[in-house]
Amino acid sequence: MLFTGIRPSVALLVTLSLAIVVATALRRWLVCACAFGALVSGFACYDGASRRWSIEQDGVKVLGDAHIVSIPDRDADGVAFDVEFAALRPERFASRIWHTRVYWPGADVLPEAGDTWRITLRMAPPRAALNPGSVDRERLWFRDGIHALGTVVDGPFTRRIAAGPPSLLRLRAHLARVIRARIADRDAAALLAALGVGVTGAMSAEQWRVFAATGTTHLVAISGLHVTLLATLTVFAVRRLWRATASSSWPDRDNVAASLGLLAAAAYAALAGFSVPTQRTLVMFAVWWVARLSGRMASATETIGLALLAVLVIDPLAPLSAGFWLSFAAVAALLVGEGRPGGGRGLGAFLAEQRRVAIVLLPLTILWFDRASLVGVVVNLVAIPVFSLLLVPATLAGLLVVAISPGLAGLCFDVAAWVYRIGWPPLAAAADLPWGAATIAVSAPQLCLLALALPWWLIPGLRAPRAVAALIMLLALAPAPSGLRSGEFTVHVLDAGRGTAMIVQTRSHVLLIGTGDVYGTRGQRALSIVTPALRVLGIRHVDRLVLSRGSSPEVAGYGVLRGEDSVGALTVAELWPGTAPDVDACDRVRHDSWDGVLISVFPDRGAGVESANPQYASACIVRVAGPAGSLIGPLRIPAAQRPLAADSLAVPVTAPTASVRAPLAADLAVLQGGGASLERARSWANAIVPSELVVLSEPNERAFLQRVAERWRLERPRVHSVRETGAIRIDSRVGLGIRVGPARPEWRAWVWRAPRAARSAAPVSWGP
Repeated sequence: MLFTGIRPSVALLVTLSLAIVVATALRRWLVCACAFGALVSGFACYDGASRRWSIEQDGVKVLGDAHIVSIPDRDADGVAFDVEFAALRPERFASRIWHTRVYWPGADVLPEAGDTWRITLRMAPPRAALNPGSVDRERLWFRDGIHALGTVVDGPFTRRIAAGPPSLLRLRAHLARVIRARIADRDAAALLAALGVGVTGAMSAEQWRVFAATGTTHLVAISGLHVTLLATLTVFAVRRLWRATASSSWPDRDNVAASLGLLAAAAYAALAGFSVPTQRTLVMFAVWWVARLSGRMASATETIGLALLAVLVIDPLAPLSAGFWLSFAAVAALLVGEGRPGGGRGLGAFLAEQRRVAIVLLPLTILWFDRASLVGVVVNLVAIPVFSLLLVPATLAGLLVVAISPGLAGLCFDVAAWVYRIGWPPLAAAADLPWGAATIAVSAPQLCLLALALPWWLIPGLRAPRAVAALIMLLALAPAPSGLRSGEFTVHVLDAGRGTAMIVQTRSHVLLIGTGDVYGTRGQRALSIVTPALRVLGIRHVDRLVLSRGSSPEVAGYGVLRGEDSVGALTVAELWPGTAPDVDACDRVRHDSWDGVLISVFPDRGAGVESANPQYASACIVRVAGPAGSLIGPLRIPAAQRPLAADSLAVPVTAPTASVRAPLAADLAVLQGGGASLERARSWANAIVPSELVVLSEPNERAFLQRVAERWRLERPRVHSVRETGAIRIDSRVGLGIRVGPARPEWRAWVWRAPRAARSAAPVSWGP
């Protein structure tokens, strides 16, 4: 970890500086490059963290000029794009310009790349939901230099004030439109646009799922493999043509070929927007070319060190990208031991190299993505030649002649689309194999074991220790047992915004409460939040799903879950017309005893007192009780509070308790509702008397949570906010009681993590 906050660590800076001096004196260029690169990256992290939009100004509306610096991407609900946003009244803020990721809901126009608009944005810090197994969007935003998130607020000032000049960005956008206009198949057009100009916004979720499951995601974006291929083909073509046109007065053939190959690689990297993989490949190719011209061939470590240093100088935040580590690790694996260039030829040598690369990339892949593709090695043996020799060349050929001969360009695009249509069915079939991909959640000690075992696989001639290394790797990757005994349970309260998603695990059963979906999500929360969490926890079957509200978004989420996981019984708040006969209504108290844990589901008729929608007239409440503790939730306190008829709910108590707590006694309560309704939660507090609270989808100002603690007669540290910490894990263990903490490992939450709560108490509106 470079920094733990906004201020850089002086001790670390001094250490890195001394490492650079010592490594230079000893001529350890790789060590010197790593130390200097870490120093540059550290200052870049400090600068990025200091520019981030303040959480104290979360939700502030700002009028300013937005210069569009990305290719806008339209979806069903709006348009997303990146801008350099300059406030018209900068004196109100610490900075004047922010690199902002903007979403324009319901936009009736599609802004062009390079245009400048005057718009009003509702600004927010780059803060995202934190859940186990989910993509860390905050890291991606920090990596892309995003200082703030903005939502366009339509008003009389919204207008385009300047059209963008001709630029590389507008050229890329134009070429992407040309491809989409020519290819009728939307998915094929999206893939060709990604391969040709690096525009991946139109890729569907199904495409990304298939590529991820088969380990071929690296082939989708313009990667170092594609850039290297183009440079190699250019060098090969120049050498072949040299024989027919060579003259004694011309320069050296290899120098000309290398120069033209470098220019071709630079042009392709420019079409990709100079992404990190293309930068890295271009720099390594340039290092090799300069070394060749100088007459001094650089060693493998010198080449890697110079390339590493150049990449970090150009893009100091490159280490926050998974591709940075994966590609450098792959190159290192090829340059060590039997993988040295020239160490062997033929199919056997190629397969041995692929094996070494796969073994080296395994722990890094698990670290970054929490999953590994088991069919990736086999699929890549076919996919790499198809992409490299058919799809990419055909797409690039079409782009090269599109201005000269649109008909010939269209023919090239048609050939590439035909290759995609032929290859997609077997690729999707490989992704759907039940054993094709594995989600593996490993701890820091397990990753250390993997790192210790890897060198024994790379050093040649050590056959005996490899068996020990293989055993260590198997132990490190073996799924850890749940560790739950009879009467114990674990609850993961996921960070789903205003939705509800709770995973309850006993020793051999799983209960899922809600899918996280709310109005407008169309089941995507179930796919992006719940399913990854289930995968990381090793859950393939849910015994019972309780839709606490039974709303149409939750029903859509249920449909998505049925397609991804095995779901058993379903319980909803109220049945709707056409409900399947095996769906249970939450109109009475239901008890299940799972592994010594009592699961009680009962209705809350006061959940929708003021709701005009009869669908929300009731809700389901779940109580989980074991010998070590109990939990109840989600509690939605009605805005119009009425007395809670606690005595009418036949919820048994597993242990003798005070009469004031029966029959809703619980050690912990999960709350979800508006701030004003939490203010009126007296009857719930008297009936439950919890020792801890978990608050969902609420404002995260400290004053608000302090007010909640006072209302429930608890100390402030006993009130946990999901918006502050991300997903929360609740453990009930015999002899230890209830323990509450963040569900996502903190060792992954480094400098890019945006502040979760305001540093000072902000004013809170409590309603009437």
